[in-house]
Formats: sequence, structure tokens, C-alpha cells
Amino acid sequence: RGGNPDNMRFGDTLSDDKFPSFHFDYIISNPPFGIDWKKEQKAVEDEHKMGEAGRFAPGLPKISDGQQLFVLNGISKLVKGKCKKAYCNTNSNYSKPLSSFMWSSPIFGVNSNPNIMICN
Repeated sequence: RGGNPDNMRFGDTLSDDKFPSFHFDYIISNPPFGIDWKKEQKAVEDEHKMGEAGRFAPGLPKISDGQQLFVLNGISKLVKGKCKKAYCNTNSNYSKPLSSFMWSSPIFGVNSNPNIMICN
């Protein structure tokens, strides 16, 4: 309501960021649960190799866990130094590089629900 419809774009968030220059003070997100990232694998791995210039520098999760890539995407969109991010989570097991990065990042809250409570 009241938003600019030009800010809605069709595409794949992981392989083709439609908003590379957008940054936010607050993000509340509900990443898609239970998706893999096989289709986006080449683009994601290429961006990971860019290091800090990309969204996926801290590390890549298992190919079956695309949810973690959406969390990293959100973190990369935060205004540095004055931002908060909250997100919903299933009982996803975070890989060691991602886990240490996420808990040192400006994450404000994590709502972790048992899988039986999530309806896609």
C-alpha cells in the first residue's frame, strides 16, 4: 500500500539481484524454506569468489539449503553500522563459516520454528 510498483521485479534473487544498490536500515524477512540452489549454483559460486564485493563471501551452505543464501543476501543489503535484521528460520543447521559470520553480524532476532509449524 503506497509503495512504488516499479520496485517489484520478476527474477531470481540468488542468481540475478535486481536491486544491487539498495540498502536498508531494517529488514524483516521470511526466507523460503526447504529449497535447494542447484539451478543458481554457477551464479552463486561465481559471486562467492568475488569475496567481500559479493553477497556470499562468508561461505556457502549445502546445495540443499538455499535458505541460508537468502539470509546472506539480506545481510548484504543492510546499511553498514546502523541497521537491524530479523528473520524467520526453520531448524536449519548452519555451516561453520556461515554460523560464525551470522552471529557476529547485525542480526536482531531469529524466530526458529519446528518444521511442523511452517506452512509454505
